[in-house]
Amino acid sequence: MKRLISLLFVLTSVSFFSFVNAQHKEHNEHNEHAADDKHHESPSHHHHIAIFNGASTNFKYDVTSYSLGLDYEYYIDNLGIGLFGELIFAEETEFLTGLFASYKIGHIKLMTGPFVEFAKSHDAHATTHDEGFHHKFGVRVGLAYNFHLNKLSIAPGIYTDYIEGGIWVLVYGVGVGFGF
Repeated sequence: MKRLISLLFVLTSVSFFSFVNAQHKEHNEHNEHAADDKHHESPSHHHHIAIFNGASTNFKYDVTSYSLGLDYEYYIDNLGIGLFGELIFAEETEFLTGLFASYKIGHIKLMTGPFVEFAKSHDAHATTHDEGFHHKFGVRVGLAYNFHLNKLSIAPGIYTDYIEGGIWVLVYGVGVGFGF
C-alpha cells in the first residue's frame, strides 16, 4: 500500500509541476514576442514515430529492468491515437503491445490505453518441462513533456502500468521521435 501511495504521489507531483511549468513558459513566451511564439510551438504534423529508451520498475517483484520501445501516433489537432511496442529486458524478456489515446496541452502529452504483455511462463504444476508464453492484459497511464526542434522531438516521460494479477509497474525514460 505504501508503494501505491508513493507512486500516486510521484505521478501527481510530476504532472502538477510539469503543467505549471508549461503554462508559465507559454505565458512568458506569448507576452515577450508574438512572432517568436510560432517558432516555439509544437509542429503540426499528423504522423509521429518515436523510439523509447528507459527503465521499468516492477513493484510486485521489486526489480528494475531496461526498456526499449517504439510507437506510432496519428494526430488530429491536440488528440492522438497510436500503437506501441515495448521490450522489457527482465530476467525473462517481456514484450508489451497496445493502443493508446493522447491529448496534448501545450508541450505536455497525457496518454492512456490498454495493452497485452507477453512473457515466458514456467508452469510449476506441469508434469513436463514445457515452457511457453502467457499473456496478461494491462492499462497504461502517463505523461510526457515534448521538446520540439523542427520535425524532431525529445520527450522525457513517466507512465504507470497496471497488469492483471495486481502488478504495478513504473515506466520512465526518454522518447526521441520524428514528425511527418
